[in-house]
Amino acid sequence: MVVLTEHESLPGSSSSSSAHDHNQRYDIFLSFRGADTRNGFTDHLYNTLLEAGINTFLDDEEIETGEPLKPELESAIKSSRASIIVLSKNYASSTWCLDELVLILEQQRSFNQIVIPIFYDVEPTDVRKQQSSLGEAMSKHKERMELETNAQKRSERGRKMELWERALTQVADLKGQVANGRKAALSKVSIQDVKNAIMDCLIYKSNFTETFQKKLDLHVNDVNEYTSKIEDVLSRKKVFIVFDDIGSLDQLNALHGKKGLHPGSKIIITTKDSSLTERCDLFKTQVHPKHTEVLLDGLDEYESLKLLCIHAFQSHTPKEGYKDVSIELAKYCDGHPLALEVLVGLYISEM
Repeated sequence: MVVLTEHESLPGSSSSSSAHDHNQRYDIFLSFRGADTRNGFTDHLYNTLLEAGINTFLDDEEIETGEPLKPELESAIKSSRASIIVLSKNYASSTWCLDELVLILEQQRSFNQIVIPIFYDVEPTDVRKQQSSLGEAMSKHKERMELETNAQKRSERGRKMELWERALTQVADLKGQVANGRKAALSKVSIQDVKNAIMDCLIYKSNFTETFQKKLDLHVNDVNEYTSKIEDVLSRKKVFIVFDDIGSLDQLNALHGKKGLHPGSKIIITTKDSSLTERCDLFKTQVHPKHTEVLLDGLDEYESLKLLCIHAFQSHTPKEGYKDVSIELAKYCDGHPLALEVLVGLYISEM
């Protein structure tokens, strides 16, 4: 790992955040249809996020279709940095879920709230076009609206229908995760994939969303023009960036751009080739950045075996009858933590 730095101060340390930021109580608000995913996917995802230290709001109650959104839910949505929307087959059957969706997208437009959809056993196209089970649900809402004898209530329901349909179309166009197919979506691997994607999104957007959306026109079709705009912002604002698993000089140069970074910015670069840093364009400027190299060694034999056993047997020592094979697997991974976790997962799945 190589750390490049110019000053000790970190971005985001000033007290000039907005009033909306000060009122944020949660990292993530989870919107989901309880009957579909509460005791499976959403429950696993919620616990995984909590274990990762992400303060997540999940409502324990199930509201009947037709009831208004509770004030505490509105407050939770408005006081969250991000929302995860688990779009399942019966999500649109709940007017409560649809009201949550509308409010979440309003927060995205007004306050740049991060919104991450997860398409759980549904296709983004079905959400966008409101077809299949989602289409059936919307048709039933329309039928109830047309059966309403009170003209004012029918008009109000009609306006809501328009908001719901627009929100479903919009959320389907956002970048998210697809969790489809059998019960594999409930596996630890799938949950971990979703968590990793969420973490990546939170880390990236929390550092860059405010700067880019306020200072850039995001509706740019030309890649070179978009890249140039990003470079302009990075040269004017102190930032903290992580470049993970850099494999080539061209890749590193492309990521940090040609215009240089604002003084005081910090970069963490992880790479197998530490020579990349001093050969990159950052070191060809008149003022060389201060930098520190940190070499990461693998785990020793004891720690490797301990990590393997934690993942395989939920203990610090091998299960009876598995000591020899555990030692061999630990040696094979040569102290690489991720290799130990992946290999244990593959080995257990074959048992």
